[in-house]
Amino acid sequence: MAPVRERAPRVASVLFATVAVCAVCYVPAAGDLIAWDDFESYSPGGLNNGAGGDGWSGNWSAAAAASVVASGIPARGQSMQILPPSGNSLAERSFPQQTGDVYVGMELHTANIGSSNFLQVYVNASSGESWDSGVSGGIRNTSANPYFARIDGWENSTNSSTAFHVNDQMGLLVLRFSRSGSKYERTDVFVDQPTEGAPDATHTTGDSGTSGLSRIHFRTYGLDADDLILIDSLRIATDYAHAVPGPLPVALLLLGAPALARRRRPR
Repeated sequence: MAPVRERAPRVASVLFATVAVCAVCYVPAAGDLIAWDDFESYSPGGLNNGAGGDGWSGNWSAAAAASVVASGIPARGQSMQILPPSGNSLAERSFPQQTGDVYVGMELHTANIGSSNFLQVYVNASSGESWDSGVSGGIRNTSANPYFARIDGWENSTNSSTAFHVNDQMGLLVLRFSRSGSKYERTDVFVDQPTEGAPDATHTTGDSGTSGLSRIHFRTYGLDADDLILIDSLRIATDYAHAVPGPLPVALLLLGAPALARRRRPR
C-alpha cells in the first residue's frame, strides 16, 4: 500500500491542475446537466442496450432502425442514425425524474426528408409507444418541414412560421418543457440558437398527462427508403446553457475524472 500512498498526492495535484485550467476555460451557468450521450463510446451497430454517455437511469431501448454509425454528422464522429421503417418509439432512454423546467438539446442532420416525413422527440414518464402523452417537438410532415411544438397526441401542435428544417445541414435543436401547475403545459422550440432567445414555436394547449419527465423517445412517420436522420450531442438539462453542446461543467470533471479520461466529452 505504500506506493499508492506516495503517488496519491501527485495524482491529486495533477487532477487539481487540470481542473484549474478547465475552470479558466469554462464557467458553468446556474443549472445542471442531467444526462448526455455523444455516441462515441459505442461500437458501430445496433443501439439497443447501449450504455454510453452519463447521467442516465438505464440503457437505450432501440429498434433495429436506430443504430450507431462511425461516420455520422460531418466533423462530429459517431452519431445515432435513424432509418426506415418508421416507428412510434424507435429509441428511448430514461433519466432521473424532473418536475421543473427540462431542456433537451441535440445536433440534427438529415438527408432526403420531405413533406411526408416526420420526426418527433417526445418526453414523458412512460416506456414503449406512449407518444400520445407527454410533451414534444420535432420536424412536421407538411410543406417545407417546419419545426413544431406539441403537447399530448394527435396533431395538437403549433408549427413554426419562421424555422424550417433544411436537409444536408447540421442544425441545433433545443426543446424546453415547463409547467406552472400540476402537469407539464408548455413546449418551446428553439432552432439554431446558441443562447436562449425567443422560441421559434410555442404550444400551451392540450393535456400532457404527466407531472414529471423521465424518459425520452424518438418517433418517425412516413420515412422512405432513402431517408436518413442523424442525432448527436444529445443533452438533457435544467437550463439552456447546459443543453447546448459544449464542454462539461467543472463540477462533473471533479466527480467523474477517471471515467471522463476514458471517453470523449460531449460537444
